Amino acid sequence: MRYFDFIFIIMLFVTSCVTREGNIEDFDGEKVEVEYNNIDTLAKHFVSLYLSTDREYNLEKIKTELKITTPQGQFFVDTITIFHDPMIKKMSGVSENVAVIYENAVFSSKGKYIFEIKPLDIETKFLFKGGVIIK
Repeated sequence: MRYFDFIFIIMLFVTSCVTREGNIEDFDGEKVEVEYNNIDTLAKHFVSLYLSTDREYNLEKIKTELKITTPQGQFFVDTITIFHDPMIKKMSGVSENVAVIYENAVFSSKGKYIFEIKPLDIETKFLFKGGVIIK
């Protein structure tokens, strides 16, 4: 019984150290907008872009425009290309695509950051969900 307790405590410690923040939302027809509330201005983060496509999307790349708005209202726009393997799909026919776009990112202000994702070269009918994952 002590072995089980020890394993449980270790698992609890490991899962509490690895946090995942961010949001994944449905596309509204032309874009998806997610929010991230930053409370730590010193921590370094990995920021990943997430997109899920249906089984009919067969191209190898998804080109998107990412607009990040800071709590002060400033915004930055970047073009991101996610490489997509049309052969890899889940049983449901949905392909999930995740790409790390910024490593060691520091959010210099506390408050709400808004991430807006727009596909540039495909119709949104092929996209189900989009968002950012921040670790």
